[in-house]
Amino acid sequence: MQKFTTFISEGIKHDRYERAHGKKAKGSGMWMFTTKRTGEPTEDEVFMSGPNMNLAAAGKEAMKALKSKEVYVMESVEQIEEAPKIGRKGMVQGKDGDFYKVEMIPSNRSIEFKITNEFGDFETISVGQLAKKFR
Repeated sequence: MQKFTTFISEGIKHDRYERAHGKKAKGSGMWMFTTKRTGEPTEDEVFMSGPNMNLAAAGKEAMKALKSKEVYVMESVEQIEEAPKIGRKGMVQGKDGDFYKVEMIPSNRSIEFKITNEFGDFETISVGQLAKKFR
């Protein structure tokens, strides 16, 4: 078991995360990974784990999903206590009670999200802001 865990840990690279946050990733939560060491990844090069996953398990899923022996940790999203409600033509209900369409937008150093309410008003927010809005 130790050999397997060591292999998974060696496949998870912290370069991107350390540049953005000044420390290695650790713990549990919702994790985002990419196969790109630097630069802006496309949607096909990004994997987002399920909520409440430890880093090693999320990395293993990312390697499998992205078909790569190495993945780079990008972001950690705060744990979500319960899944947001989906209604009104696939829109997600925020904790404010409003419904939003959510689109992922890769940017220079991180991933941002464009959220559009049911009236067409939109804003671009970070991963952390997204987690807080739909907690």
